[in-house]
Amino acid sequence: TDTGGGGSSTSGSADVSPGVAEAKKETDTLLQRPTEIAVTAPIDKEIPKGKKIAVMQCGFPGCIPLGDHVRAAGKALGWDVTTINTGLTPEEVKTGWQKAVRDNPDGVVSMVYPSSIFKAELAQLKAKDVPVVDCCTPEGAINGIDLMINALENGKVIGEAMAAYVVGTRGEDVHPVAVDVGGLPIAQTVNVAF
Repeated sequence: TDTGGGGSSTSGSADVSPGVAEAKKETDTLLQRPTEIAVTAPIDKEIPKGKKIAVMQCGFPGCIPLGDHVRAAGKALGWDVTTINTGLTPEEVKTGWQKAVRDNPDGVVSMVYPSSIFKAELAQLKAKDVPVVDCCTPEGAINGIDLMINALENGKVIGEAMAAYVVGTRGEDVHPVAVDVGGLPIAQTVNVAF
């Protein structure tokens, strides 16, 4: 069946290979929006009020939703969430982290860039007892990063899901191109898995 996008639809076709059928099944599962939150354990302490959180917003379009989620969560908690743009270059990243140290937040949420770029700033925040939560960097929870979410190994899961989507929606005869963003280990991991 022609899908109008240059590929062929796999739905309803009797001659679909087992690999395409499996990819389609996985894609269908991944495209189902969750209807409930999997975490059911109640918070057993009072949530502090008036916290000041800095979000280190990376300059890549894929980072925008991550910052949006932190801002939405902060708003729900009544916290003041400030965005600090960290740009695209190591110099911009370091400048952003220097601002975070000067702003003296109660916590920092970071994403994407290797902590080696802002190692001195992490040490300064640690000395002030400011927790840092990080997403998608290669080092994990070390060097002043207190909690790592979406660790680098999750890039493999993301890349495999992307590949399943392409094969599941376009079939076997596709020739996708993956564009890598230099300097971002999570992007490299995604592309290798893809």
